[in-house]
Amino acid sequence: MSLTNIEKETTILFNEGEDTAEIYTFNKKLISKIRKKCEQHPDIFKITKEDNHGGVTCQLPKKRLSVVLTSPPTLEISLESSQRAKENKERIIAWLPPQMIENYGCLWYY
Repeated sequence: MSLTNIEKETTILFNEGEDTAEIYTFNKKLISKIRKKCEQHPDIFKITKEDNHGGVTCQLPKKRLSVVLTSPPTLEISLESSQRAKENKERIIAWLPPQMIENYGCLWYY
């Protein structure tokens, strides 16, 4: 029986008394990163268990674990980003040969 997406969770577990952390995940992108780290640094990152449903458990030193929480962009940052994108588009169009623009028409879809 396969698991539902709700059941395919990611758990990061560590405590204040030990120097190691454990990651249990079904997330394909995270599993790929874990496998890559295990290949690059087998003495530091270890896959300790793989279950029959696709879950992977990895053990690593806590000091190698980083959790990044990001805030949503402010309106000002969003507007600046949008303006930079428009300027970059104009620079690219100015750089392209005219026949390429004629042949392909609109280069960006919104």
